[in-house]
Amino acid sequence: MKKIYINGIAVSCLIGSVFLFLFISASCAAGSGTAAHQHEDHSHKVHSGAGISLLSEPVKLIAGGPAVLTFNIKDDRGGPAKDISISHDRILHVIIISEDMRVFAHIHPEDFGNITPEIIDSAQFIVRYNFPSAGRYLIAADASVNNTHVSGHFMVEVTGSPVMGALRRDLAKEKKFGDYDVKLTSTPERIAAKKETVLRYEIRENGGPVTELESYLSAPMHVAVVLNDMSDFIHAHGTVPSDHAGHHPVGHIHASSGDRFGPVIEANVVFPVKGTYSIFSEVKHRGRVLLMNFMVEVE
Repeated sequence: MKKIYINGIAVSCLIGSVFLFLFISASCAAGSGTAAHQHEDHSHKVHSGAGISLLSEPVKLIAGGPAVLTFNIKDDRGGPAKDISISHDRILHVIIISEDMRVFAHIHPEDFGNITPEIIDSAQFIVRYNFPSAGRYLIAADASVNNTHVSGHFMVEVTGSPVMGALRRDLAKEKKFGDYDVKLTSTPERIAAKKETVLRYEIRENGGPVTELESYLSAPMHVAVVLNDMSDFIHAHGTVPSDHAGHHPVGHIHASSGDRFGPVIEANVVFPVKGTYSIFSEVKHRGRVLLMNFMVEVE
C-alpha cells in the first residue's frame, strides 16, 4: 500500500484497485471539509490548471527510515502534464521543512538519477529522503508547465523517535554559520504583510567580505519563506544589488555560472499575512552551498 496526498489530504489506497481510485476521486471532488478548504486558502501560488499530487512509500513514514516520495504533475483533466520544462536547472524542486524549523532540505529528482524521456512523458518524478525526527513536515514542490509556475504544498506526519522539539523563537538579525557571519536587514525595517519587502544579506567570512559567491541553480540565492505554523510558503530568489535597478520582476535576475558577486544579496518578498516567519536562504561559495536561517516578525 501507498499513501496518496490529493490536494494535501492523505488517503490510504490500494494502488491496483480501479474502483477505490474512482471512489476517492469522486469523494475528493464532492467534498467540502475543513482540510480541503484550508488547502484552497493557500493554493494561490498555483497559476494554471495543472497541479501536483504526492504519494509516499511506505504509508507510515518513520523517523530514520528511507522514504520514497513520488510527485505526479497533472494537467487540468487529471492526466500527465505535458510541456514540463527545466526551471532553475532542475525539472522539479522539492523543499522539506520540519515543524520545529530545525530541518531543511532542497532536493530534486536529478539528485537520484537521470531524467529520461519516459519519466517526462509520465510526469512522475521521484525523490528519496530520510526524515530525521518524528513530527510534522511541510513538503513543497515547484515545477514549470507551459512556462507557468505550478506548485503543491503537503503536510505529512512522521512517527517514531526521536521526536522533534518545540519551535524556538529567534529574531536575531546577525548570526554565525560556520566561518560565515551574516547580517540580515530589511527595507522597510518594520515588515508589513501584503507589502513588498527587500531582505538584504551581508555575508562575511573570517571577518572579511565574501566577494566570490557563485550562482546556485541559476540564481544568486534561493529563498524559502514559511509561516511558523506552516500555513503559508513562498519560494523566491535573490538578486545581485548592482543588477537590481528596481524595475525587474522578482526572482528573474539570474547570475551566470561564471559570475562572482557579494558580499550583499537582496531578495524581494511579499509576506501574505502577519505573523512570525522562518526564512531559509541558500548561496554557493567555493562550490559548497551555505544554508542560512533567520526569523522575522511581520505586522
